Amino acid sequence: MITVDQRIAFAEKHYTDRDGRPFDISDRQWVRDHLFLPVFGFKLWPNSKKLCKDCRQRAGTLVESYHAARETQTEQHAQEHNCKGLRCEPNIITVCCLNRQEGKTFNSSALVLGHLMLERARVMFITASESQTKTIVADNYLAPINANPLLRRRVKQIANKLYIPHKVGSSSFEAVRSSHSSITGRSNQTLLVLDECRDIRSRTALALLPSIFSSRGWRSECGFEVDDINKKADDCPQCGDLLEPWFGRILITSSAGVDEGGSHEKDWFRELVEHLSNNPDPNATLYRRDQRLNPNENTPATQSVERIFGALESTRHYASIEVSNTFSQRGDSYLAIHEVNSCLDQALTNKLQSDRPCFAFLDTSISNDLSSLVIVAEDESSLTPWEHVRLEHLKVWDPKDSGGTINDEEIFEYLCDYVPRFPALLNLLVDTRGGMAWAVRLVHKAKQTQPWARVINPYNGGRADHLAMWNVLEQRARSGSLRWFKGTPLEKELAGLKRITLPDGTGASQVVDRDRRKVHADVASGLAVCLLMIHRAQTETRTSLLQISEQAAAANIMNKLHRSTGAKFDFDDF
Repeated sequence: MITVDQRIAFAEKHYTDRDGRPFDISDRQWVRDHLFLPVFGFKLWPNSKKLCKDCRQRAGTLVESYHAARETQTEQHAQEHNCKGLRCEPNIITVCCLNRQEGKTFNSSALVLGHLMLERARVMFITASESQTKTIVADNYLAPINANPLLRRRVKQIANKLYIPHKVGSSSFEAVRSSHSSITGRSNQTLLVLDECRDIRSRTALALLPSIFSSRGWRSECGFEVDDINKKADDCPQCGDLLEPWFGRILITSSAGVDEGGSHEKDWFRELVEHLSNNPDPNATLYRRDQRLNPNENTPATQSVERIFGALESTRHYASIEVSNTFSQRGDSYLAIHEVNSCLDQALTNKLQSDRPCFAFLDTSISNDLSSLVIVAEDESSLTPWEHVRLEHLKVWDPKDSGGTINDEEIFEYLCDYVPRFPALLNLLVDTRGGMAWAVRLVHKAKQTQPWARVINPYNGGRADHLAMWNVLEQRARSGSLRWFKGTPLEKELAGLKRITLPDGTGASQVVDRDRRKVHADVASGLAVCLLMIHRAQTETRTSLLQISEQAAAANIMNKLHRSTGAKFDFDDF
């Protein structure tokens, strides 16, 4: 079987872009890990929930060989580790959702050309339009072939097809029309490539996929091949090596597109990305990245487009698509891209302790969403109390890191360690909405055992809080009175929100997530609740913000005076 390193080595030696620059991934590790490896790789998947620590850590990772999990399937492993082990599932579908100009087409073309040259392959390629297909094929296939003497000698072009002869059989590449009626009837393809598929209609895409349904078999390093998965033999009859199964694969690449509302034929790519984000699958891998890593990017141009067109009501959602790789629906954006990015302060850091007056919110979950602790403090630049605020501390817990379920004991220990480090903390709300049992227990336990628990309280906010907190955050962001440090998910979360008018006839609006039709901005929600606490401290309790600051200072002094300890008196000190 051809290894990932062999595929990369071939591309580095023979493949160039349309300007003659050679293929190079020295500063693009994602090309190896999230493109070359998954397209022809396998995914380690648990046979049961009964796993040892090592298998649990390896579950869901990608490997090159079908036999990579054999040692976990032995009787000895099961008895010694009380573990059911892992199996290798073929990664049939690879989805890459990346920003524009991040090298999706260039790098996937290098992979495809190597696939055609190094082994017998049958590839079908499609984009949203025939003119787009012709341009991509000319720039990313024909140009590199014509620039390389070896490739030019071996590759034969007939109309929209390329043929490469091998010792046994040949490889073929066909660029098909973007019409469902013109792509049916094909079969035995080894790889289907759907490029810039945000504009391909779902009927066309689904008409192409059955072309790999009968493509599977067994191969060995020496070239022995059996095109029948049912004729299984452990060892190759020619060289004696273990046989590896091969399967037809699908590569889907694109940047984010316009969200048409779920009923349009072009919404399938957004729904696919959303589905795989929330439902890991043994036979599919999603790589989604919003951060730009292209070393050749014209940063001033990107920033100017983001800043200027992101400020225009008629273009802001298109700017969100093309610059931030965010699926965007026509309608009112919650915050423009430049408004979100203006809150990012490169000089700020995630503080491990602080004497500034502050409010905190613990957003809780069980298994699907993140849990997070958000602490917002008054900024020293305030001329009046709380005129300017900043994100002082952030901690995020992912249930995936603790076996799929949030570890509430770990969160409690974290609070016990960190809350005393913020002695001027005025209020810590814990999200107990929906009867979150472990959150309720955490509040009760803290009240019973911790001296700092005077600031901890349950939070059961309803619709009124939901509407108000997003309004307060929006006002803060647009007025320039809110800052946060780099490395948080806030930019991504806020860019993915939109404002819709409620259908109740009141004219009231609600903030929802563009992708999931509901708010799923975990950290941003915690930030908004903290800002709402600051806002309501004056409007609901009739306490001035100056008094709040004075209370914080007093609380700070009292916390410094009180330090609980479990140690006994040492009379030698007297």
